[in-house]
Amino acid sequence: MRDIENVHHSSYNTPMTPSSTPPSFPDTFRIMTTPAPRRYTRQADLYAVHGPLPSQLRPDIEYTIEEDVLTICRGALPPSADLPGTVMLTPVYRLEPHGPLAVPTSRIYVRAKEGTSLEDHRTQLANLGYAIVEVPAYAPHTAWVQATTRDVGTSLQHFEQLTTLPDVEHVEPELLMKRSQR
Repeated sequence: MRDIENVHHSSYNTPMTPSSTPPSFPDTFRIMTTPAPRRYTRQADLYAVHGPLPSQLRPDIEYTIEEDVLTICRGALPPSADLPGTVMLTPVYRLEPHGPLAVPTSRIYVRAKEGTSLEDHRTQLANLGYAIVEVPAYAPHTAWVQATTRDVGTSLQHFEQLTTLPDVEHVEPELLMKRSQR
């Protein structure tokens, strides 16, 4: 999970136009970790606004993670037809049982066994509906991928399929969280 300051915003902020159909988002998802998996549950009373906050949503602000980049609002997800095309809406999830709120991006982190290049699995990734968007130079056995649709919901809905790739050890959606105060 990353805090908002470490994210390349343009990589996930594919705007929804008023005529586009909102993507389908899972109600829950798990990230397999040791010693126990982490479970995230969609919060029906919150949604995230990616991009400049339209004036009609200002009364609903729960908190702002970064001005004109990501705002968490109270209420049900409003229809995208009522919003400017530069704004994207996504659900907000909570780490169960009482953890922090998290906002998904379209990026999924994939780590394979050391010595394995995920570049060699581009065709298999494409068959699963994903494409590599970044391979960190310091860790060539890892990659950030996203659904070929560049859609947050699609990336999140099917990310667990990536565990079926040969030599893959870990798969985790990129989640943006409010920076904790120390």
